[in-house]
Amino acid sequence: MLFPRLFFASILLAASTTASAGGLDLSGQSVTFMHKTGSFASYAEKYIEPHITGRDLLTGDSIEDVHQLQVARSMVLKAQLNPKWSVGLVYDNPYGANVKYQTDGTYKGVTARVKSRAVTALVGYEPIENLKLTAGIKHQVLKGNIALPYINSFTMRIPETEGLGYVVGASYAVPKYAFRASIDYHTKVEYDFTRYESGGALACATNTTSTTKSIFPDAFNFRVQSGVMDNTMLFAYARLAQNDRMKIRAACLNEASLTSFKDSKNFSVGAAHRWTEDFSSTLAYSWQGRTQPSVSSSPLTPTNGKKTASLNLRYVYKNLELSGSLSRVYLGDDVAGSGAVYVATFKNNTAWIGGLKVKVNF
Repeated sequence: MLFPRLFFASILLAASTTASAGGLDLSGQSVTFMHKTGSFASYAEKYIEPHITGRDLLTGDSIEDVHQLQVARSMVLKAQLNPKWSVGLVYDNPYGANVKYQTDGTYKGVTARVKSRAVTALVGYEPIENLKLTAGIKHQVLKGNIALPYINSFTMRIPETEGLGYVVGASYAVPKYAFRASIDYHTKVEYDFTRYESGGALACATNTTSTTKSIFPDAFNFRVQSGVMDNTMLFAYARLAQNDRMKIRAACLNEASLTSFKDSKNFSVGAAHRWTEDFSSTLAYSWQGRTQPSVSSSPLTPTNGKKTASLNLRYVYKNLELSGSLSRVYLGDDVAGSGAVYVATFKNNTAWIGGLKVKVNF
């Protein structure tokens, strides 16, 4: 079986769409593109439209449309300098949240908005044929606003804050059989946040200022793919992230964390088929275990785990590649509360994820 190099790319958009990891992770921060040969540029957008509802156990009110639409973008540029050396640059939105409780009840007016952007510079080296090594540095910026009116009108604002991290990776390929195995590791990124808070358990004055440290997690990405018959391949993906270290603490809440995550384990399996020289498709299924304790301490994360089914279509015209994907996500049930007090339940919730990608090969 001889698979053209372009067919390796048929699984990439599906994997990135289905495998957004736990916590606040939107992108999975893949650097798989560095393991391919050639020079190219790409632009991708991911649209995440959740439908999350629940019930307030204290007031009996229905809770509607908690999460709002999110859009995550990425741009990639890779240059093959010579047969052994390459460089790459990535811009993406690795983390985010858009939560808003608009209906009556205990959590009325609760909001959380987290935005991020990151630029990663990478260098690739091929010491022997089909073995590729990657290393790079990542500059990441986050900011956020949070409001919890039910705790004495608590608010917190975190202005743009910078952090640095590093990436290393390796892959080995057997092009004749469309086989490739890869691993990449992302170090943790530490932030020294300045917090502007008001209200809360300590009844803080407006714009009470303090600082705190926060760690955004280190993570491993594993991928393997192999041809199984002419024009058909199978693939598997796993991402392991130490999300339990991701804490955003509030001074006016006695340094309580506004998030409560467990380490996340995200897995995907699927199949890709090339129907013609120009057209291929991918089907994928992914799942993620519980990402929080059985009772969350915060209404900002009203889901726990997920299962996803995805379809990806890809068309090649000369040096242009167009891809689109659609995913249906079934979100895990959750209970929000404080200690042994259950405040709200969230059950049978779903989301749609759509992805678009344009790639130009040089």
